[in-house]
Amino acid sequence: MPEKVRSQYVIDYVLQLRERIRTSLEIVNANEEIAKKRSKFWYDRNTKPVSYKEGQLVLVLIPLIVKPLQAKFFGPYVIEKRIGEVDYVVRTPDRRKSRRVVHVNLLKKYIARVTDTPTPIAIVTLAGQVLRDGKFCSVSLDHLELEQRGQLPSLLVQFKDVFDDKPGRTTVVEHTIELVPCARPVRQTPYRLHPEKQREVNTEIASLLDQGIMEETNNPWAAPILVFPNPDGTGRLCVDYRRLNNLTEPNPFSMAHIDALLDRLGGDTFMTKLEKSRRVCDVG
Repeated sequence: MPEKVRSQYVIDYVLQLRERIRTSLEIVNANEEIAKKRSKFWYDRNTKPVSYKEGQLVLVLIPLIVKPLQAKFFGPYVIEKRIGEVDYVVRTPDRRKSRRVVHVNLLKKYIARVTDTPTPIAIVTLAGQVLRDGKFCSVSLDHLELEQRGQLPSLLVQFKDVFDDKPGRTTVVEHTIELVPCARPVRQTPYRLHPEKQREVNTEIASLLDQGIMEETNNPWAAPILVFPNPDGTGRLCVDYRRLNNLTEPNPFSMAHIDALLDRLGGDTFMTKLEKSRRVCDVG
């Protein structure tokens, strides 16, 4: 076969192949658009239009710092402006990015919690006066009988150490840790903390030393310190005792079932509630 004829066949084949590819691509794109519309139709059936105004408070779904594959709602943050049908610019001043563009699906309306202001517990009472923040103020005792009003001041004065914001301690029982046989002391280096958290740790340790809850000691055991955030924004001092727990004999103490405890309260007339100032200091 002549070379010219063979070249003509190759050119025709390439042109036909390109035309078939173009036709196949058009069919694929058309089917893709149909599938998109079908999926959007079924998805939009259970959705409701959501929009936010400038200056409105919202919660933003942000990945966690230590676990980037997990996300959590943080806030409240303020919406600065709307830049599209579903995109908003949100101010996040406490984050690395002070302003960020967020999709509407990652936003949630912030609803402020309405709570009643708790009434402080009376520490000292005198003639219907209650000591709050170092000052006496009037408190209504109309819900009490006359005899109960007379008993209340002496009761509060007698147990004034119980109604204190500072955590206390007990000497009735002692908590001991039993180690497994042949357990060797574990010494761990401290975790690296942010300078701001390190200052909080130093302040908390100094406070615990002043109150007598903690005391200095020299022993071969050492565990690192962690600071976990509280819901109110303050830090909570914790000690990583996982290595120690692995060398501790388990205590098979059976906890009472909650339903059984509630059944025992069925015939009671008076019930009391214990409010602890610091749960971390309950057991030493």
